[in-house]
Amino acid sequence: MVSVLLIPIYSVYTPAYSTDTQTNHSMFCTISWPRIELDPYYKCLPAKLSTPSRRILSGVLDNQFASVMRRAGVLSTSIDAAIDVLPGMRALAGPLRGQCYRALVGAAADESSHTQRILVLEARAVGAAPIRAIWYRLPSKCGDGFYSANGRSLQQALNPCPVARARLSSRFGERMHPISGHYTFHSGVDWAAPQGTPVRASGPGNIEFLGWLHGYGKTVILRHNQQYETVYAHLSRTPSKLRTGKRIARGDIIGYVGNTGWATGPHLHYEVRHYGYHINPLSASVGKPSSLHGTALREFKRYLSNLSNGNRNSLLPAYVAS
Repeated sequence: MVSVLLIPIYSVYTPAYSTDTQTNHSMFCTISWPRIELDPYYKCLPAKLSTPSRRILSGVLDNQFASVMRRAGVLSTSIDAAIDVLPGMRALAGPLRGQCYRALVGAAADESSHTQRILVLEARAVGAAPIRAIWYRLPSKCGDGFYSANGRSLQQALNPCPVARARLSSRFGERMHPISGHYTFHSGVDWAAPQGTPVRASGPGNIEFLGWLHGYGKTVILRHNQQYETVYAHLSRTPSKLRTGKRIARGDIIGYVGNTGWATGPHLHYEVRHYGYHINPLSASVGKPSSLHGTALREFKRYLSNLSNGNRNSLLPAYVAS
């Protein structure tokens, strides 16, 4: 049996046990979905939208989220950004057990209608209010990411320690070089760990360099956006499938601890560069996009209004209880 409901355009209802019909022909379109009973974990059924450029995907928040988005044709960069903000969203949403998501997927205003990116992401625990993240590209295309409705950036900062259970053996700044014996500027931090310990990407980005780099030995350089690069040096080896230009997600293994180049023992030399200048990787906010203020915040509010047809609550339709 099929139920029919008129809902806001660019939206799809989470399946529910309901047969009511609502009408508002100026902002609504007709959607049909199979009648089903929601299970205790709110397992949601993806539905199709009559407007082809945008649709909503929904389901239980688990380790299949990225796979579902990939099968739906969502850009890998958009998936990476969503995965980056989901831990914080889930922590705010409430108990992890039974959480579900909804994602408004489609093209931004200046993109081809065939582009699929996550425009709005929502996480919700059973019986709790939803937590929403809105994707926004800053003016002049100088960066993008997910923001809360009040313009607060939800993206994580770069991970200061890309090696699990490592010991900080040398800090950022002036130090006596362990090989030359002279005082020199140390452009990063050193994390001592056993040979072969996996090294993980400190944030999503693209591989800009992969190979041997003088005293750095085997090195990987990631570009995270137009502002930041991270450097991982003295590696023993890198995964065979790694290549220049490859898209990397936060936490992906990009190498293994070694002592190649000018090194006295196995460790990771880790750098962060901001517009080409070295900065302290241990700073708490390194790589975290700034929240929006002033003109930027006003532009974001205007974008949010256009996205929701002037009604913030129509970004995604309300949940329907079974």
